Amino acid sequence: KNNYNFEAWSIFFNKFSKLLENNKPNIAILLGDRIETLFAAIALHSFNIPIAHIGGGELTKGATDNAFRHSITKLSNLHFVSNNTYYKRVLQLGENKNNVFIVGDPAVELIKKSKFKSKIQIENSLGFKLFKKNIIVTFHPETLDLNNNNKKFKILLDFLENLKEYRIIFTFPNSDQNSVEIIKLLKISTKKNRNFIIFKEMGTLNYLSTMKYCEFILGNSSSGLTEAPILNIPSINYGSRQEGRIRFQTVIDCDTNIKSLKNSYKKIQNIKKNKIKIKGQDFSDRLSNILTKKINKINIKKEFIDLK
Repeated sequence: KNNYNFEAWSIFFNKFSKLLENNKPNIAILLGDRIETLFAAIALHSFNIPIAHIGGGELTKGATDNAFRHSITKLSNLHFVSNNTYYKRVLQLGENKNNVFIVGDPAVELIKKSKFKSKIQIENSLGFKLFKKNIIVTFHPETLDLNNNNKKFKILLDFLENLKEYRIIFTFPNSDQNSVEIIKLLKISTKKNRNFIIFKEMGTLNYLSTMKYCEFILGNSSSGLTEAPILNIPSINYGSRQEGRIRFQTVIDCDTNIKSLKNSYKKIQNIKKNKIKIKGQDFSDRLSNILTKKINKINIKKEFIDLK
């Protein structure tokens, strides 16, 4: 079943285009790889408005976002990437090296500047009790393997139902195809398990604060590969959705079967928590300085640069 609301996105595209007709910015800054971001990029590019893209060059082989991200790169004029691997990949897409900049991951600065909530503050804010042991779980649809999403999620739920000593904190999947079915399965399972709790939206600060009280993170969200390592929280990366992203030593990859989940769970009990150095503490300053220097020098006529 296709849950994409193309009619709503068509309305968004038309309204956003009309907005640009009357309010043409000098430059637009786009983050990430979602389909709605691609629609915005297409509209901006059609109006010859320069785009600065954050997060290009990454890979998520198990999601259609992979193609959206590379498409946004080709529509953009300036590129802000988090590391050298992603820098090289943007160049491989034919971008001019003078317009590609390694500035680190914006999540690093966000986390370093956050004033995290205490356990009591989290409980009062979200209206539930944390256990001594807690896990945050997020399962997004694998949009390139839609026929097996429900099966994969049921296997994950079966495994989690045996972890009665943990508070299992589920966050909603994104709005990709098959998300409605996943939410239905999640609600059914939560009614049967008193240690399960669901949140449609926790808010960034609540989410990150709660993560600090977790034994580990489980699922296929990018936060398990980015925010969790920054906070020195181990994570089990379930399935292939995030295949292609750079891994840190606190991340354990797990296949979508019970045996692999059990093995990953054993491994994560003994994982060493070492502080990981990830660039990005001065992300906003570096971004701002580069934009200030480049904004009046952008050539809207892009040239494809062949690799030598």
